[in-house]
Amino acid sequence: MARCYSGRQKGTHRPDFFSDRPPDASIDQRQAKRTTEITTLDTIPNPPIPNPPADFNAPKQPASKPQALPADARAAQGMWLMIGSLAIFFFSSILLYVIYIAMRVGSDRAITQRMVLPWSFIPSTLLLIGVSVCLEWAYRAAKKDRLATVKQMTIGACAMGVAFLFIQSDGMKRLLDGLADAPTRNESAYGYTFILVFLHAAHVVGGAIGLWWTARNALANRYDHERNIGLKVCTLYWHFLDVVWVLLLVSFWIALVLVNAKAPIQ
Repeated sequence: MARCYSGRQKGTHRPDFFSDRPPDASIDQRQAKRTTEITTLDTIPNPPIPNPPADFNAPKQPASKPQALPADARAAQGMWLMIGSLAIFFFSSILLYVIYIAMRVGSDRAITQRMVLPWSFIPSTLLLIGVSVCLEWAYRAAKKDRLATVKQMTIGACAMGVAFLFIQSDGMKRLLDGLADAPTRNESAYGYTFILVFLHAAHVVGGAIGLWWTARNALANRYDHERNIGLKVCTLYWHFLDVVWVLLLVSFWIALVLVNAKAPIQ
């Protein structure tokens, strides 16, 4: 009986590596597709977690209070606020002084007494500038931990501050003498000049007290590159006094020119 074969005849089958068709790439495609699917799943964001329902019976948390400024920042801020208020006071006073003198010179009630500024205003100005220079030098030395220089400069500033007050008192006395020599107080500009000089000197006295306290702390080695706010505040205040005094001198010079241009020569 003849045998039947459902496939190829015996001896006619060849392995696939001897086949003429190209190699099947379906395996590589399936692997690439699977990798793409995994990557896609990894990039899908997770759904947001819903917030739990609010418990209206729970006690309310107190609102957080704003943090206060450090002590050094509060001290500097307070000094700037004080300087700002004093600046408004002095600058408005100087402006009113110049306007008043100018109006009096051009009116029927003109100032008849000639005006002379005390010579002591020159050394007092130099001493006041010297105080500011010494304090600025001391402040910069404190930031570099040069404590010996801090002591020397603060002591020098104290000495010049005291000398300024003594010399300035002589200048104020001369202004009062000039006012006493006037026929009437309304015919003299010395009275208004004395008021401005006295107001500035009063603030210098307050600055001298702070300067003494600053020098005391400097001698106790309490100022360095980290702790120098007291020295900084004192330096700022004396710089302000310098600026005010220079503006006062300018206003006095303007008043002198206006008054002497109209007053008769005595």
